[in-house]
This record gives sequence, C-alpha cells and structure tokens, in this order.
Amino acid sequence: MRAPSPAIDRSRAWVGHSRRDAIVLVHSPSAIKYPRFYFAPSLIIEPNRETIASFLNRWLRAYVDSNTAPKTRMYYTQVIRQHVIPRLGNKKLQDLRPIDLLETQHYWLAEGWLRTKTRRGLSPKSVANMNHVLHEAFRHAV
Repeated sequence: MRAPSPAIDRSRAWVGHSRRDAIVLVHSPSAIKYPRFYFAPSLIIEPNRETIASFLNRWLRAYVDSNTAPKTRMYYTQVIRQHVIPRLGNKKLQDLRPIDLLETQHYWLAEGWLRTKTRRGLSPKSVANMNHVLHEAFRHAV
C-alpha cells in the first residue's frame, strides 16, 4: 500500500483494511482520535464493477480538488470530461488494456477535435498532455 499523501498527518492517520474496520472506526470513540482516516479504494468499491468514468470522477473529487492548483484542476477536469470519458468511460477499470489506450490516442490524433463538425485531429502535444493526465489518474488506481 502506498504511503499517505503529505497532506495527511501520519501520526494521526489510520488505514482500514476492510469494510468492517471502516464501520467499527466510524461508530467508535476512536473516530475522534483519528480525525483523518483513509482506506484503500479497492476495499471500498469492488474493482471488478467500477467503470473508468466513475473512477475518474471520484479521482477528480478526492485527489485533484485538494492537491492541485486551480488552473491544473480546471484542465484535468476538462480533459477527463470532454475527451477521456466519452471514449473510455463505459469500460470497466479492470478490463482496460494498453491497446484500448493506443486506439484512443489514435482517435484523438485522427479526429479528436470537438469544436467543429470537421474531422480533424488534436495536436501531438495535446495528446501527450492527455496521456499525462491519464498516467496521473491511473497511478492512483493501484
């Protein structure tokens, strides 16, 4: 399991290992002792059922909103909502394969421009930036 983010005071953080631990902690007096507790995402949401869209929306709320600058947050939200979710959103997170990302990148380069009716691609720099956003998000999916 990853170490807690720097925003969490490690001396007062608690890691839950199951749903039972979460319920016990929330309903016990020790909830006051550990004001900031966190759980591995795979323990709260079953990974075989979560879609890429739900994961990315949760990642935007849980991580991006509190750990990035306002303009970065705005850009990440735009990329995910305008480009990633329409192409990959319905796919289950566990079923995502490298070929899916390659096909998505090819689509963005060939006809990813959404502002006009003409089919033209995004610039390679834009696609590289979107890959960076996906890399950051999927780094937290593990």
